Amino acid sequence: GQVDCAALCKACAPTVESILKSDRIKSLPPLEKPFSSPVPKPSESARISIAFPAEDEESGAKCEFAWHGPAWDDMAEIAALQMWLVYLTQDSIAPLQKAFVEKDPALCGEVGFGLSEQTVYLFHISLSSVNVKELSTRDVDEELSSILKDHVKDAGVCIDMKRMTSLIEQKRRQSLSDVEESPHDFYSGEIIGSFL
Repeated sequence: GQVDCAALCKACAPTVESILKSDRIKSLPPLEKPFSSPVPKPSESARISIAFPAEDEESGAKCEFAWHGPAWDDMAEIAALQMWLVYLTQDSIAPLQKAFVEKDPALCGEVGFGLSEQTVYLFHISLSSVNVKELSTRDVDEELSSILKDHVKDAGVCIDMKRMTSLIEQKRRQSLSDVEESPHDFYSGEIIGSFL
């Protein structure tokens, strides 16, 4: 049945008071809001290899490349970064797809990206189903760096602006569709991200 909120609070009050008076509770440091402390930046690049079991020993590896991005409230920079990552990874004509998936021999089966909301965004590029033999013979760090540098040199002259415009328009239509079809998901994600 229905429980009166005031009666519930009154019934819980003695327990809450005894917890708050506890020496153990008083000795705890002040509670820090999760994800509110600054994310430490590494002083230098790091390359870490972790062995893990996979169903396919020949092409079960993963490669992750991660960087610090803009502050959590810099919406224009975040949107631009997200579109840049879509441009680099989506479809078979994307630069990273051509370099790592469509090339013969292929390094991996899939290229993707992700953004993690913190006080400073963390963004990463992921290579999945990586061929272990190819990984051991190629300098993937250098290949990725070269592709990124080639696309930003000379003010990004080699960026296919027609394709980028098409991707932005596609994202705009998808966002409008998301607002119309499932506004609860669309807005709750933004509100929760802002709260964190």
